[in-house]
Amino acid sequence: MAQSVVAGSNLFRGTGDDRQSVLPCNGRCNSFLFQSSFGWRAAALAAFIGLFSSTADAEVPIIGKVVSSLSAAKATRSSATELVSADTPMWHNDFESGWAAARRSGRPMLIFITSEDCRFCDAMKQNTLCDASIRSRLANGFVPIILRPDTNPNILARIPVTTYPTTLLAVPRGKVIAHRVGYQPPDRLHELLGLAPSSPN
Repeated sequence: MAQSVVAGSNLFRGTGDDRQSVLPCNGRCNSFLFQSSFGWRAAALAAFIGLFSSTADAEVPIIGKVVSSLSAAKATRSSATELVSADTPMWHNDFESGWAAARRSGRPMLIFITSEDCRFCDAMKQNTLCDASIRSRLANGFVPIILRPDTNPNILARIPVTTYPTTLLAVPRGKVIAHRVGYQPPDRLHELLGLAPSSPN
């Protein structure tokens, strides 16, 4: 059963059984809220992450083959709903639902890997992800996914992330085409988003 949780001036929201409203912005952003995601998702994302073996901006492998088994394993479960607003991106808190939405919509994925006790992550959430131009661009042309070690421990234990936040850009077929490590101000995130093929704006 899908739900939409939007109260007051929340600018980011999510719907669906496997995620909830994220990133309430009241002029600034306070925190991300998540639900845990384990089991088959953990195994599939672990396989996906296993292919991501470098933190350099150079070459990152195709992940579609690994994650395609996800769809077969989860064929009976309804997938994530699409983006619903011109200025409010729908954040997915598990890779599978985000990847399914990206394949359905043809939109690239922005994967934001954060940590609960990370001041640079919090700063990026408040200053970058709550920026009106970033929100609009994500909502209108990308599938944003957010992953945290405390909610995705089995998966993120296998990613060679040395610094939080880490931001990945992947195309719908499953290839990570670019990534950035550390805090990214809005202009730098716009540059990263601009690397997506047929990127809007």
